[in-house]
Amino acid sequence: MENSSHFKKGELPPVGKQFSSEYKPSEKWTEEEAYRLFNDLVAWFDEDPANIFFEEFLFDNPNIGERPGKLYPDLISNLLEKIPSLGDLYNSAKKKQEVRLMKYASHDKINAGMSKFLLSAKHGLKEKSDVTSDDKELKAPIIKIGYGNKED
Repeated sequence: MENSSHFKKGELPPVGKQFSSEYKPSEKWTEEEAYRLFNDLVAWFDEDPANIFFEEFLFDNPNIGERPGKLYPDLISNLLEKIPSLGDLYNSAKKKQEVRLMKYASHDKINAGMSKFLLSAKHGLKEKSDVTSDDKELKAPIIKIGYGNKED
């Protein structure tokens, strides 16, 4: 029986068969193509220090070239879910992004508030408050609230 790869554009399988396993479309993002995309992402970070955002790589990069499937915002996370071995390449690109955000914010090259937000949202970094003094923990003051002169 034919599968979807034998249908011409716009042609559909018979009613009742559209969602059967025999009409499953061929996979566009193969493991080889996914590795090529992720290697290109890491190389793109290395090309120019101004390259920071993954979405910029996908949508505003004139050198992205031909790809087997559609480029969309969740493509990177979807490919990571499908092919977990891409994790090392992804982590490398993500670390480069994190370092650039911190570096440029500390040198006032990009908005520090936006960098702080992105580092928190995308990289899990948080501000920490120091509650010690000279390596001794500060005691919280005890405040008693009462009515009149009666001890509580």
